[in-house]
Amino acid sequence: MLGPNWKEGHDMRHSNGPFELFLPDDDAAALEIICSVIHYQNDKIPQTLPASDVLAVAVAADKYDCLNAIQFAYRAWIRKPKEKSEDLMLLTAAACLFADAQAFKEATAALILHHHGSYLALSGEELEAIIPWKIFCMLEEERGFN
Repeated sequence: MLGPNWKEGHDMRHSNGPFELFLPDDDAAALEIICSVIHYQNDKIPQTLPASDVLAVAVAADKYDCLNAIQFAYRAWIRKPKEKSEDLMLLTAAACLFADAQAFKEATAALILHHHGSYLALSGEELEAIIPWKIFCMLEEERGFN
């Protein structure tokens, strides 16, 4: 994004002094957590995160191609079991972004066993952009066999 082939990079290079780049679509809190992890500011890294924040961090890390740099912090955040179906679906999406097969398996197994409503009710625009519809169908199919 800051390279010469992008508008932002071009504008930055032609700036006389400090350049301010607005990123209104980015989650500032998630970016702060990512920067704290990358810069080893351990006192600023939360030991636990709500599932919605885990996903927000995963989305931002995916956008800026730094999933690998924060994977150890991510593993600490998902270690605590979640019971709410909404949280499990958010963690499923985060596991997809991190390509974390074990976390994906655990979250979807818990959804199959404990969620009794429609998986459609748990989906949303952000989740649907991360989790393919085929996964929702497979969850429903698997639940039908249990």
